[in-house]
Amino acid sequence: MIEADRARNRSVGFSHLERQTDDTSSSGWRFGVARSPGKKACASVPLRGMAVAKRACMRTLRLVSTGALGALFITAACSSQAPDAGLGQQPTSVGPGSSSSATDSGVASDATVATGGTDAGANPMTDGGGQKSDAGTSPTDAGGGSSDSGTTKDAGSGPLTASDHCQLAPSIPITAANSRLSLDADTTSAAADVGAPCSADSGADVFYQFSISKRAFIYADTFGASWNTVLYLLDDSCGPMSSATTDGDAVCNETSCGGSQSQVVALLPPGNYRLGLGGSGGATGKATIHFEIALAGSGTATSLPKGSSQQTGTTVGVSGNVNNQSLSCIAAGPEDAYWWTTCPSDASGSLTASTCGGASWETLLETEIPGVIPYKCALDTCGMQTEITTPVPAGAGLRVLLVDGQAGTSAGAYTMQVNRP
Repeated sequence: MIEADRARNRSVGFSHLERQTDDTSSSGWRFGVARSPGKKACASVPLRGMAVAKRACMRTLRLVSTGALGALFITAACSSQAPDAGLGQQPTSVGPGSSSSATDSGVASDATVATGGTDAGANPMTDGGGQKSDAGTSPTDAGGGSSDSGTTKDAGSGPLTASDHCQLAPSIPITAANSRLSLDADTTSAAADVGAPCSADSGADVFYQFSISKRAFIYADTFGASWNTVLYLLDDSCGPMSSATTDGDAVCNETSCGGSQSQVVALLPPGNYRLGLGGSGGATGKATIHFEIALAGSGTATSLPKGSSQQTGTTVGVSGNVNNQSLSCIAAGPEDAYWWTTCPSDASGSLTASTCGGASWETLLETEIPGVIPYKCALDTCGMQTEITTPVPAGAGLRVLLVDGQAGTSAGAYTMQVNRP
């Protein structure tokens, strides 16, 4: 069996297979690192259990796969092949400026930009296992339920409808790390059940519930409704939240963006929560709730000001919350998050961020725009530091920028130059 694996190893041009010395059992086969003079160690990839996937000149080895002999991997010396965005596919460019740091000439480079990748194992709702999806694909429900296309369906049935009773609220079927969902709500025939803490008379109310297994930003708005709405977040026992979750958040909101509609945003730890919709002054009506979720970093969360700014911080720890979303970047360090929300009248623009010359360790930058560019990453665009450019669409929503490290040991102080619309 081992000789067969070695033969297969040679047949695809990989250099060798190593065995861990501290484990003499068959499960001790983990990975080998191929080095040759003047070349960096390259990606370790699974020999069986997954399709062969290789990224040239990657410094950190993070892939895991199981086979008949445990976890078998093969490695390659650095080649002239450009970094892959996933299972042998090139990084996908999404919108103007998204490929400014990518290499698309076929010449080997450490600079990598990947978009759209999601790790099914990083799902904040289920945190289940699964294969990674990369190369610009949008996250979708593995069971055909929800997607980020603006429509929301129950797993196998018709559109969800908010419940008049908080304890009976239907679950929002989020199944991807970054999603934007449209939820139907109608309070015209509902009764007053709980009441929003930020409104003197929020009247009739309806509810949804959701669960997250990873720290995440939760966002919702009612823009497009024709009446005075109130949105508010509740705990799992239907108690309205009143304490701030992070600077600049809004766990209950009556009016936003100069209108009579509502917009809430919060940074929540893993757990079960409810989302309520009522009406200011007892108003009732139909509304579409735009619900978004994005993974948050393991460290600090900062509201990012409009325009140009310099942000400083220190990432701390040996692991993060937003790990392995793309095979091209394989982020695994602790993260700091920078976030902001937009209004319906906000124009499109471009976010640029750079740690070039601002850190002594290998930084990695990531952006999340739920439903549009769910995930994008960049690394090694200026030595061991990074610059990223991401198009920001017009209209209302949640936007997140993350400072990360490629390995669990990649962390420390940084200075980042940022410009956002």
